Amino acid sequence: EEQQQQQVHDDKELPKTAARPRHPSRQRPTPSQPEDVSACCVVFHQHSVRRIINARLCSFLSVFSRFNSLSSAHKAGPISRFFYELLPRTDDQIQELALQCIFALKNKALTPYTENLLAIVRESKHNIREQLLMLSIDPEAGVVKDEHREALTDVLVPLLLGKMMRRKMRGIGKNTLHARRSVVLRFFLSCKPDELSKFITLTMEPFSHPDGDTAVLSPPPNVKDVVPLKKQIGFMTLLGDMLHILGHNILHKLPLLLSVLLQLIYNADHLLSQRTEISPPYINALKAVRLAGLRQLCRVFKCFPTENFDAFADRIEKAAVLPQLDLLQNESVAKPSALLLLFSTWSQQQHQMHFLRLADNRILPTVFRLLQHPMVSESVTDMVLRIAHNLLVREHRTLPNDAADVEPAVLEEIVTINKWSDLALALVSPHIPLLLTSLASFFLLKSGRRARQQAKRRGKAATTTTTT
Repeated sequence: EEQQQQQVHDDKELPKTAARPRHPSRQRPTPSQPEDVSACCVVFHQHSVRRIINARLCSFLSVFSRFNSLSSAHKAGPISRFFYELLPRTDDQIQELALQCIFALKNKALTPYTENLLAIVRESKHNIREQLLMLSIDPEAGVVKDEHREALTDVLVPLLLGKMMRRKMRGIGKNTLHARRSVVLRFFLSCKPDELSKFITLTMEPFSHPDGDTAVLSPPPNVKDVVPLKKQIGFMTLLGDMLHILGHNILHKLPLLLSVLLQLIYNADHLLSQRTEISPPYINALKAVRLAGLRQLCRVFKCFPTENFDAFADRIEKAAVLPQLDLLQNESVAKPSALLLLFSTWSQQQHQMHFLRLADNRILPTVFRLLQHPMVSESVTDMVLRIAHNLLVREHRTLPNDAADVEPAVLEEIVTINKWSDLALALVSPHIPLLLTSLASFFLLKSGRRARQQAKRRGKAATTTTTT
């Protein structure tokens, strides 16, 4: 009682403007911690430094753009290469100044197309299609002369890449940016293979292996050395558009694209295994990179069903299959995961079925056990049954008794069909008992679930009748 009276006395002595102390359980958390403030300051400082660097770079370029004969200047070769390296930038001002510096080199092959190139740099969201039509590099159009083609594409390809990769523009939404990317990629359909190689090489440049060896998956030496995650997701999106629009035109660069894709998937899995060293906001971004990578890998197999990917088998197993195979029972219950979609794609293509033997032949047992999960969804069940159907139901032809009367082409076709049919049966035959057990468990769970639903409906109907 004395303590309570003392507390009341102390409260009366507090001035009206002073805030009374809160109970520890009712104290509000501080709106921002020192770490958050410092992180915001670092981000703000980085943006400020970037703006200062871009402003100084523009001042530097504006000086060189006023030269009358830049090609005769001291060290003109390294300087001109620097100008070409600035063309893929996403900043319109830097692109235009770099282009004017290239014009100052007085290359006669670019002189007839000066106005067209400047119009592409200064284009608005409405006229990029018209500008590209006016500068068509299709040989049948006759706009570009053959002797000017190489010099023009050296400028035009990186210039259009910068236009494609620009994300934020005032007054332009995501749909318009996607349409811009589609227009540019369709423009590249008229390019020659070596010209298209320039574009793909520039696209792969941020992800190039430090040792130049793309045949071996190696983890990043340091977390800070990883390419920014937004840039990785942007590359995945661009790869999907390239596969959709360019298709078989990028077949000569497919090994490089697939090597980079597998390396990014492997890097994401490797970093997710070191979650204690990574800030929590980046965990979801790494998961998004891994998911986008698996989806694009599935799209690669769909776009090139007859290509031979055996050289990538070990890397596919290490980067895509092994890290996620044991988690398939949890991640593919509500809806099919990207890895399950990849397995379904392999089961559909006869040239890719043998990839289901990866991971010590554990893929099909793991897939069939999904049917035993009590909460498996209908979409997952349909995909698992489709995989089993693709392997079990294969066309098998019988050779005629008198094979001498059959044409060699027909005979070869029959032998090939039977070969793939035998391979599919060899893949699924050891796992048929597990498949039957999983199907029995699935039907028992389904019948029990249906019986519980019917009992619940009868109970509701009886309750309604009694109330009435």
